[in-house]
Amino acid sequence: MSSPHIKVAIVGMGVAGSYLYRLLSLNRIEADCFDIKRNEACGCSSCAWGVEEKAFVKVCGYVGLNPNKYIYRSFNFIDIGVECKASLCTINKPKFLRDLRKGAFINFTPVDVEDYDIVIDATGVDRALLPPVKNDRIINTIQYKMKTNDNYNDNQFIIEPAPVGYWWHFPLSPGHIHVGCGNLITDPKKILTTKFNLHKHKIICSCDGKERLLSPLRCLPIAYENIYGIGESIGCTMAGCGAGIIPSIECAIIFTECLVNNKLD
Repeated sequence: MSSPHIKVAIVGMGVAGSYLYRLLSLNRIEADCFDIKRNEACGCSSCAWGVEEKAFVKVCGYVGLNPNKYIYRSFNFIDIGVECKASLCTINKPKFLRDLRKGAFINFTPVDVEDYDIVIDATGVDRALLPPVKNDRIINTIQYKMKTNDNYNDNQFIIEPAPVGYWWHFPLSPGHIHVGCGNLITDPKKILTTKFNLHKHKIICSCDGKERLLSPLRCLPIAYENIYGIGESIGCTMAGCGAGIIPSIECAIIFTECLVNNKLD
C-alpha cells in the first residue's frame, strides 16, 4: 500500500480534483489543493449538470455522500432528435463539489511541482502542467442557468446534435433550466439561439468555456515525470457530447486505486 506520508498536490478543484481529494482523504493520504479564483456565479467551471443516474448514485456512495442531496430531477428518457429510454438525472453540481471539498484548504497560488512526490493535473481543458496535446481538438461552449416563465414546459431533457456540435436543455429545480451549446467552428451562441429563445426567460447566470473532444489515447502523455493527469486533462469525456462528470470521477477512482496499490507505473 502507498505510504500516507508521500507529498501529493492536486491542481484543479473541479469534479475530478475534488472527488480525488475526498478519495485520498478517505485513504488517509493528505493532499495540498490548488486552483484558480473563478468568476462564475456558481463558483465552478460549469458545464451541463446532467449525469447517468445509476452511475451517480454509485459514485456518491463510494465516498459516503447521499446522492439524494444533489439530485434535482430524474428522467427515464432523453430527446436526441428522437425520444430514447435512459436513466438520467440533473444535479446541483456546485453543492456536490462543495461537499467533496469539505475540509480542504485551497491555495490560489502557483504550485511548485518540485516540492511534491506526486502532482495531479486536474486542470481540465487547460492541461496546465502536462505537455500539450498534439493536434488537440477543443470545442467552444456557452451556457445559461435560467428561470422559466409560468407557462413553460421545463420537463424536457435534451441533448441534440447541431452542425459540428450539439446543444442541450436540462431541467433543474422546478422553474429552472440549464441550456447551452458547444460548437467546433461556429459561435455556439448563434447555434443556441436557433434552437432556444433566450429572451423568453430570465437569465440567472451565464458563462462560456471549452471542452476537449479527444479520447485518452489521443491525449498522451497522461503522465510526465512526477505529474499525472486525470479527468478532462487527459480526455476522460463521453464521445459525441463531451459529458465529463462521471468519466472524470471514474478516472479519479482508477488513479486512487493505482496510487494506493503502488501501481502508478
